[in-house]
Amino acid sequence: MQTFMFPTIRGLGTIPGVAAGALLTAKIPTNGKKYGFFLLGKTAAGAVLTAAQLNADIGDIVVRVKGEAKIEASCTELLMIQKYFGDADVAGNISGIVPIFLTPRDLSTWQERKALGWGTANVDSITIEVKVVGVAQLASLELFEYASDEQENLGTHLTIRRFPHSFASTGVQEISDLVNNVPDMAYRTLFIQKNTADITNVSCKVNNALVYDQVPEALNNVLNEDGCRKAQTGYYAIDFSRVRDLAGMLPMKGITDFRVTPTWATNAPASFNIIGVIYKGLK
Repeated sequence: MQTFMFPTIRGLGTIPGVAAGALLTAKIPTNGKKYGFFLLGKTAAGAVLTAAQLNADIGDIVVRVKGEAKIEASCTELLMIQKYFGDADVAGNISGIVPIFLTPRDLSTWQERKALGWGTANVDSITIEVKVVGVAQLASLELFEYASDEQENLGTHLTIRRFPHSFASTGVQEISDLVNNVPDMAYRTLFIQKNTADITNVSCKVNNALVYDQVPEALNNVLNEDGCRKAQTGYYAIDFSRVRDLAGMLPMKGITDFRVTPTWATNAPASFNIIGVIYKGLK
């Protein structure tokens, strides 16, 4: 059998059971090294859905490795993340596709991206769960993987987590319950969902040392654009990876106090999410 040490695109078939309110589940082969998963949504007539139609019909998406959630985000959040890291290079959303990139495309070299692929030699199960919230347009969902035949263990890898929060007024909110003091973990980017509110500025402290000091959104956007990022409507991005290499992370080893402090304006954000793009398995 022919083997490939570079990633190839492999179709994994149609996920059955598309219906309003359904939770679709599909198994992903536990062989080779994974660089990404992709969902292709089509109408009954076979036309691909627009990004807006995908967001309307698809809700939360969870990828589990050995039962542990490694990717947990909504369709809307995954498409936002794609645009944030890709729009500056004219690589935004493509009709029909919900992308789950496991190796950041913005890293400087292929060797760096390759290092973050999900090895599966020590993995006995990978599943993907897709919540269908409506079928106004969605009639079928196909699954693809971007994978090679390399045989490696799961090591350092990228994950996406959602941290729910709430704030019932405008003004300063100190958020001190984000995950910290985990030896093998580092934050790459935090996206603060704004809903109908505005964010005047954000501060970020690590063991009482400021790494963001009341940074206004306009300045934050300029700094992020310098790292080939593109601000996305409805989110404030705290990005520790603007250098575009593997040094771009905020390790949590030994960090016992991690605080993010947005200043809210115009409206209260009410319930909102902070979406974390996170490295795990660091050594």
